[in-house]
Parts: sequence; C-alpha cells; structure tokens
Amino acid sequence: MKKALALLMAATITATAFAGCGDKKEKKEATDGGKAVVQDYIDGYTSKDGAKKYYTATFLGSTIKQLKKDDDWDDMIDDWNDSMEDTLEDYKFKVKSIEKTDKLDDDALEAAENYFQQQADRYDVDDDIKVKGGAEYKIKIQVTEDDGDKETNTQKLCAVEVKGDGWKVITLEAEDLVDYYGD
Repeated sequence: MKKALALLMAATITATAFAGCGDKKEKKEATDGGKAVVQDYIDGYTSKDGAKKYYTATFLGSTIKQLKKDDDWDDMIDDWNDSMEDTLEDYKFKVKSIEKTDKLDDDALEAAENYFQQQADRYDVDDDIKVKGGAEYKIKIQVTEDDGDKETNTQKLCAVEVKGDGWKVITLEAEDLVDYYGD
C-alpha cells in the first residue's frame, strides 16, 4: 500500500498542482525562472516539512495572503506536512532531470490565466492575473523504497511567470492545461 502511495505521489509530483519571498529567492528566479520554481515545487513535495515551499510554488501570493487572513494557512501547512511524514519515512525521492521542453503558446498562456483566476475565485481573492510567459518542463524523479527497489517516473508540467507574482507551477502539461482551462 505504501509503495503504491509513494509511486502515486511521485507521479503526482511530476504531473499535478497548484515563489517564495525574499531577496535570495527573487535573485534565483531572475536567473533560473521556470526551472527554479519547478525545483522548489519538487523539493516542497518531497520533504517532510516542505508544505510552504510546495504551496508558494503553486499558489498566487494574493491567495496565500487571503489564506493567512482567514487563519487557514497554518492549518493547511500542518495538514500537508503531517500527511507526508509517514510516506517519506519509507521512500526517498531524487530528481534525475528537469528539462525545458517547449515554450507555452498564446492559448496555453491564456489557459494559465484562467487556471489562476479559478484559484483566486475559489479563495475569494480579487486579483487581476496576467501571465507574461512560460514553458513546459519534463521531469524525471526516482523513487527508492527502504528495501532499495527503485522506479523512475517521467511527466510534464508547466511553469509560468505571473505579473507581480513571479514564477508559479501548474501541475498539468500544456495540452491538458489548454483542454481544461482554455476558452
């Protein structure tokens, strides 16, 4: 059961979801852009206390601000970290590669705006969302069980630059992003 959960988690890491604060982070994003936020997303998803990193890679800053205002942020972080603790005791995750595959076209950028608008609406955030650019990334993650068995999962996801918010991860490949959130 735990193996299935770990493999599902690895597939989810590489296929699903929703950038941090501070000068150091902003400099990193300026130089690495999408790849840096994808790495942050994976780091957050594969560590016992990675919830803040995970959510800041996938949520708009205004959404996080609203969650804090509503006193939901800390509970969300604690719930995520608690849910990861048991799984990560039995499995280790290693990023094998993060590869930028394609620049997002206008349809995908518009779909990304719709994706984040739906996120903002879900949390009652009034935000004018503008996606400035983005790309699709292919990531490979190796899952190692405590008995040494290994499996590598490959999947695609998108990283987009949101005006005023920096780089964010959308855990869908570009084609699915357009299919689900395109006009």
